[in-house]
Amino acid sequence: MLTNRQIKILQHLLIHSFYGTELAKVMKTSRRTIIRDISTIDDWLRENNYGYIDSSKKYLIVTKRDKALKIEIQKLKVQKYRILYQLLSCKNIGCKLIPETTFKRGYNE
Repeated sequence: MLTNRQIKILQHLLIHSFYGTELAKVMKTSRRTIIRDISTIDDWLRENNYGYIDSSKKYLIVTKRDKALKIEIQKLKVQKYRILYQLLSCKNIGCKLIPETTFKRGYNE
């Protein structure tokens, strides 16, 4: 699963390409963190057959399934809110039950 920062980077890269230093400024983090995040995002994109990140000049997403990728990004964002909701709203739910109650449900609930 991608972190919130990695999802934001992914969203930025869907709009246009960035140099590492530009992306670091936009994300308010170090260039080294961006490099690690880009590597993780690239692995995730390849694993899920969405495409890859071309880093020959600037960081640029090369997508195979652009629409499916955008839908998946929305699902990731919703999933993170669902986890937060579980933590905040259920007094009797323990850490062990969060993945079970959160991830077994569909995204459209």
